[in-house]
Amino acid sequence: MDRFWEGVARETWDTNPNVLLTRLLATVGGEEALNVLTSEPLPRYEPLRLAHVPEDIHGRVRATDELLTPVALEMFDGELLTSARRILSRVAEGDPRIFRRRSQDRRAACALLWIAARLNGRVEETGTTAGTFTTAFGYSGSPADRARTMQDAIGAYVVESPQGGWGPQRPGTLVAGDPSLLTGERRARLIADRNRLTGSA
Repeated sequence: MDRFWEGVARETWDTNPNVLLTRLLATVGGEEALNVLTSEPLPRYEPLRLAHVPEDIHGRVRATDELLTPVALEMFDGELLTSARRILSRVAEGDPRIFRRRSQDRRAACALLWIAARLNGRVEETGTTAGTFTTAFGYSGSPADRARTMQDAIGAYVVESPQGGWGPQRPGTLVAGDPSLLTGERRARLIADRNRLTGSA
């Protein structure tokens, strides 16, 4: 992603409305998406969708979902589970090789929940760490490396910032430019930020 703060005075990097609005646009995928954004919650417990996923990895994807589901519900809720399941389907569609490699399904499930939680600001809100996620899935280490490959598969990336951030776009915030992966609460906060920046009601 372009460094959208270039050409902006350092002391205004985290207060300049143009910089902040650009970050917001990156979060939802553009101006049109931002203008029509709603805070309607995602369907809770939406079934895993495999229509566009290659058949030869259906078994691995379902196995990953079976590991993902109870932990997502224990740590978060049914709406975040839906977000994680949508991410799972898109990762499998975007880069099926991830599920063709020899690897542990629980590590994939952990990385997916980590991505969903970060996209929705739940890591910061709950104070959970990477270790909290891996412990919940029964192993030690970090989900970051596995998550990075999955993020690439869905076009997600970390919003860079030269110093402390603002609102939901703090430095290190993960974005995918896709509101359909965001919970209603997350989108409600983005709408409030949009209105604050644009002066709309």
